[in-house]
This record gives sequence, structure tokens and C-alpha cells, in this order.
Amino acid sequence: MEAWRLHYTQLRELTELEGVDTFMVDIFSNLLRDSKWGMILRVSLGAFLSMLDGATDIYTISTYYESDKLIWQANAMLAMISINMVCQILTVLGVYQKHPWQTKLKEILICLTFLRPAVDAYRVSTNHEDKMAIADPLKEMMINKCFEVSSRAKRGGGRSERGRANASCCTYLTFSPFCSSAQRASRAAFCSASSG
Repeated sequence: MEAWRLHYTQLRELTELEGVDTFMVDIFSNLLRDSKWGMILRVSLGAFLSMLDGATDIYTISTYYESDKLIWQANAMLAMISINMVCQILTVLGVYQKHPWQTKLKEILICLTFLRPAVDAYRVSTNHEDKMAIADPLKEMMINKCFEVSSRAKRGGGRSERGRANASCCTYLTFSPFCSSAQRASRAAFCSASSG
């Protein structure tokens, strides 16, 4: 808004009126949401955050395995990620059961590369229609989100903090849970902001 105000100095009096800032921010937000480039930005950022989330999880697990005190936490976190991945793959196989094996393989690879949330968001935002799919993209996204959120609730519910407490003597291990938690928080904030 400030850049727009500085660029169009002729409108300075208009922008000083009460409520104009809120009004213009709403218009800009709607333009960004409804435009092709806004969707590309949201989906690209969502894909980046999804892959970053997977990378921070893998990094956290690998650093936990480096400490003898955190083997149990690493195994538990790996099991929870694996359960989430298996549930997403089973959902894909159920939704795309009428499709050829190439489509099923492509959808499974999307799950394994941690891109499922971004692909689901893209399909919902573009009103993707697939006559052979058992469920529409919104239902598929909701099912996958339920699995992901329940897995994260179990995984995030003290595992990282307990790992941090157990590894207090190893300072290099304390950064990875923080990084993973911060990335999850930014992804949740992004998803809630882009859904409106």
C-alpha cells in the first residue's frame, strides 16, 4: 500500500481519508487471490513450504540419530511420518482406483516428494475436474489434511521439545527442532492466509 501511495502522489489526499487503506488492501488482496499470477505464487510458495517441511523433518530425524539419547524420538518421528505417508498413498490409490497405473504412480510420487499439500491446493484453486476420480479435489485434500494434521499433532506434541531437553548437552541438536517447528508454523500461517 505504501509503495502504491508513493508512486501515485496525485492520490495523496484520497489515501489520507479514514478507511481507504483497509479498502485498498482488500482490493489488492482480492486481485492477488483471483489473478493467475497470484495463484501461481501461492501454489509455488506452498510447494516450497511442503518440501521444506519434509526436509526439516528429515534433518531433525538425522540429527536425532546422531545422539544416543534421542534414538527413540527419531524412531517415533520416523514412524509417524511413515504412517502419514502410507495413509496418503492409500488415499491416492482409493481416489484414483479407476485410473491407469501411470497415474497412480505419478500421484504416489507426489506424496513421496512431500508435494501432496501443494498439488491438492492447486487442484482445488483451479476447480480441477477428473471424471474417473472417486472423490473431488476438495474431499481428497480434506482427507489428506486430516491424516497430516493428526500425524503432526502426535509428532509435534512434545517430541521436538523432549528431544531438545534430552540433548541439552549437544547444542547442535537444539536448532533442528526449532527449525522444523518454525517451518510448520509458517506453513500453517501461509495456508490460513491463502485460503481466505
